[in-house]
Amino acid sequence: MPNIKTLKVRFTAATILLLVLLGLFVWADISFTGYMRGVAARINAAGQLRFRSFEIASYLKTILELRRTPPSPTAVAAAENRLDRNVAEFGQLLSALEHGDEKMGLLPLAGDEQAAFSRLARKWTDRIQPALAAVIALPRDVPGGRAAARLHELDGLIHEYVYDDINVFVGSLVERYNMQLMAFNYIRLVTLGVFGLASLIVVIYASRRVIRPLRVLKDAAAVIGTGNFDIAVQARGDEEINLLSDS
Repeated sequence: MPNIKTLKVRFTAATILLLVLLGLFVWADISFTGYMRGVAARINAAGQLRFRSFEIASYLKTILELRRTPPSPTAVAAAENRLDRNVAEFGQLLSALEHGDEKMGLLPLAGDEQAAFSRLARKWTDRIQPALAAVIALPRDVPGGRAAARLHELDGLIHEYVYDDINVFVGSLVERYNMQLMAFNYIRLVTLGVFGLASLIVVIYASRRVIRPLRVLKDAAAVIGTGNFDIAVQARGDEEINLLSDS
């Protein structure tokens, strides 16, 4: 078993301890950075819900306007395809947010985030989609005033959905992101403080147990060099320093 009083063992132990602390800090930093990247991707995906909602309302308005003009099957079909694509992408975003998506860098929701998202998803399923389907199903010969009224009703519902549900959900994600970032920054400062304190302890230890005794030995060697061999050397430190002093 190595002698813990030797300078080599003590400095080796201190070096290993500092390296372990540094390794843990680097690992925690990398892990947290990856996690926050996923949170940022979640915020971005949730923000896309707003864009898709307004796109859906815009394409639906375009379809109704095209139906009131002389028939243009190609234009109507193109607008309907764009609408269907946006509705499908909206559903895919909801699924990715809830269950996670590796390609998008999304982790499944949990806890309070899951509860808030469930309310948002239910409103899309129970209110927005049925209202959307009802407007799409309006016959071509429906009076313009009736179609405009249904469209206005759906447009108001979508705006309510965006501002009262999606924005609240996105805001909660952003708030949680900022709180976690502040907490980790605090941990970083504490860790840097620990490193600084450990480094200070090593410096003080080296000064008292190594540098100061070596200076005493140096002064003693200078005296011996003048021919005075009766000097008593009082240099005490770790085992190596004591052995050198006694010799």
